[in-house]
Amino acid sequence: MSAAGDPSKERPIVQVALDFVDLPRALEVAREAVAGGADWIEAGTPLIKAEGLNAVRALKAEFPGVTIVADMKTMDAGRTEVEYAAKAGAGVVGVLGAASDSTIKECAEAARNYGCKLIVDMIEVADPVARAKRAQELGADTAEIRRAVDERVCIETTLYKRAGAADIRTVLERVSTANISDAWHRQPSLHGIRPLLPGAHMCGPAVTVRTYPGDWAKPVEAIDLCRPGDVLVIDAFNSYPAIWGELATHSAKVKGLAGLVVWGAIRDTDEIARLAFPAFSSLVSANAGEPKGFGEINVPVHIAGQTIEPGDWVVGDGDGVIVLPKAEAVELANRAMDVLEKENRMRGEIDAGKTLAEVAYLQKWEKR
Repeated sequence: MSAAGDPSKERPIVQVALDFVDLPRALEVAREAVAGGADWIEAGTPLIKAEGLNAVRALKAEFPGVTIVADMKTMDAGRTEVEYAAKAGAGVVGVLGAASDSTIKECAEAARNYGCKLIVDMIEVADPVARAKRAQELGADTAEIRRAVDERVCIETTLYKRAGAADIRTVLERVSTANISDAWHRQPSLHGIRPLLPGAHMCGPAVTVRTYPGDWAKPVEAIDLCRPGDVLVIDAFNSYPAIWGELATHSAKVKGLAGLVVWGAIRDTDEIARLAFPAFSSLVSANAGEPKGFGEINVPVHIAGQTIEPGDWVVGDGDGVIVLPKAEAVELANRAMDVLEKENRMRGEIDAGKTLAEVAYLQKWEKR
């Protein structure tokens, strides 16, 4: 499409999606976007589902000169959905490319009839080029090529850049275990595991150890197998005596380990604190066991009702320890960063004079 309808001045259209569930916050972000030069303001699917087409009406009323996009993700009943989105003020209405030809055709006819454009969303379409050509034949105005938000790993945001596998440590160093839990449907941390030091923070891939109560041979041997930045996770059956102390900590710190998790007892806690090494455990005990050599290294371990595999990402802070399965770690890390971004926006609104109850829209979401 061209800027201001002049083909000689073509430039990309800047579109900002408002994927919020609260209209006041969406309007606030829309004001910032328009002030920054956005051409199209999109009422995202979450916003439309939460607020209905009143969200489109509110956006059109406040920004009459800006194109409002209604991301309807229409799959059926195309004529009706396009009609009512257009009547609400949408200049562009979205239908899914996965919809049937008849639905897309109905949408295109309704768009022409009610004076809006039809955009076809190619999310989860196996051959988006072929489908876009077919959609054009059916009367669509343009196509949108993108990945599902649940799969994205490299999309820039206002404050942060989404990360891939190579950058996961950078992201996990910035977020908290609480951010990760919120992003992961309130996933619990490892119950009973607590930090030795206030303010401790660690993250890294797990090197796992299973040992018998009091047997500290395999935990110490595992230090030699760790790489800098790894977190040593030890299953000692949540029992006494201690299987870790100051000398093991000193060795781990020299090796460059990021931290330690023990489902069992540690000792020499004053010395470990002086070393400022992030250590998390379920127990503390003055007496140590003996090095008998039983156990295994880099095998799945079971701690506090959860399974930790070698290579899973481990994050620990003052709230405890949370484990991200390696296959899901990148996506969970990015979702945690999204949570942090939203919290930062809420902090700004509180600083501007609102209360937490107001910025969380608690009354709206209470059961009636």
